[in-house]
Amino acid sequence: MHSHRARQWLTPALPLFAILASFLTGSVYHHQVLALAAVYALAAAGLSLLQGYLGELSLATPAFFGIGAYAVAILVTRYEAGPLVVFVAAVGLSTVLAGVVGVLTIRIGGLPFAIMTFALSGIVAVVAESAVSLTGGPFGISGIDPLRIGTETFISNREILVVTCLLSSAILLLCTNLLESPWGAAANALKSNPVRAQASGIYPLRVRIVFILLSSAVIAVGGVMYGYTIRLVSPQLFGFHMVVLTLVMVILGGRGLAGTYIAAYALIVIPEMLRAVGDYRQLAYAGLLVAYALLAGTGVLTSLRNRAERAFSAQHASPWRDFRGLIRSLGRRMP
Repeated sequence: MHSHRARQWLTPALPLFAILASFLTGSVYHHQVLALAAVYALAAAGLSLLQGYLGELSLATPAFFGIGAYAVAILVTRYEAGPLVVFVAAVGLSTVLAGVVGVLTIRIGGLPFAIMTFALSGIVAVVAESAVSLTGGPFGISGIDPLRIGTETFISNREILVVTCLLSSAILLLCTNLLESPWGAAANALKSNPVRAQASGIYPLRVRIVFILLSSAVIAVGGVMYGYTIRLVSPQLFGFHMVVLTLVMVILGGRGLAGTYIAAYALIVIPEMLRAVGDYRQLAYAGLLVAYALLAGTGVLTSLRNRAERAFSAQHASPWRDFRGLIRSLGRRMP
């Protein structure tokens, strides 16, 4: 009970550490790196809802992320829309497309679902590059106005970081409460044993649709904050590197929003800290993939946590409790 309550509040508190870190340095470049890490952490958290908890591999992260970024670029530069309109448009369009994909693949999963989501990313990328009058074509849209909330204008990278982290805390709090609710228990049951879960009264189609919609919405919010952070949007957002980056974040973090969020910061911040070593930074991705193969999908952070818990329980094990457990097990085996 206490562990559930601690996780319910500790996970939403993680973005606040990025705000504290921004006050430890006065570098504008470091603030921008932290702001980008917060944006990509949101996208990775959205993907983790599907891959980590439902066990569905989605390759549509660039599509939903790009929709959020282009919503900022188009609505702000052409219609001077406020952030509320931008968020509603981005989340609305993303969830509609995600709902269509969910309905088309409602009775299938696995590889067909992954192919369908990858096709969605390709379609959105083609539209972004071909609709020149709307999206600016290959050159994208630049000169996006800074974020304005009421009479306040957020221009500096630190201010954007604060807004992104506060928004991330609210989203993580919502997702954590959902995962601790019967919806999360249903997702766990479906991932571990779909047949048994359905026999116990769980509706797999309903759970799947809810998680697909929520995942797309969270990724779209990350795309919106990317547009406000960089203030330049182009079709390069839809490259396969976005798929690989977010997948590696989820792989490194393992099952859980907290691990994914920490892994996202590690993958964005640490390579920038090691920029002096040049091309050797790219070897980190190969190392993460090897770690994933060795850990059989449990995730690096999840594996380390499990090992720490086993070591702690071994140190505090009671010989008398172990002896009683042995006697009880022998008693159950007796006729």
